Amino acid sequence: MNNPQTVLIVGGTSGMGRAVAELLAGRGDNVVIAGRDMARSESVANEIGPGVRGLRVDLTDERSIQAAADEIGQIDHLVLSAAALIYAPFRELSIEDAQKVFDSKFWGYYRAAKVFGPQLPETGSITLFSGVAVDRPAAGTVAVTAVNAAIEGLMR
Repeated sequence: MNNPQTVLIVGGTSGMGRAVAELLAGRGDNVVIAGRDMARSESVANEIGPGVRGLRVDLTDERSIQAAADEIGQIDHLVLSAAALIYAPFRELSIEDAQKVFDSKFWGYYRAAKVFGPQLPETGSITLFSGVAVDRPAAGTVAVTAVNAAIEGLMR
């Protein structure tokens, strides 16, 4: 690759975020994977290989996001795939648990976009992951479905 990009993937330790990290590292980009657990982020970064580093970011804490931005410096792209989801039927899901889902995913993505967005170059991008529940909700996914619909609205 002639011009490697620097990509921060919050939620890069597992699932789709990790798959994106592996793809980008494989093509020679500089990848930073971030999650709430620094040891896990570093471990997964080492598993993926050279050009990948781990970082701690808690999307529920704007200070944590700003500290990550200060440490990383310039990035070209931001990928947000992190989610702390709680599954329960509507009648059993407390308002507090539903709020936790929104705080970590919707408001977390919002916070990260607010911090990193102004620092992105003109050719930069922000990618937000929602989820299949928005189109095919199942029993026990009320908060997950709602937060993914909110993420899709935020993307638009």
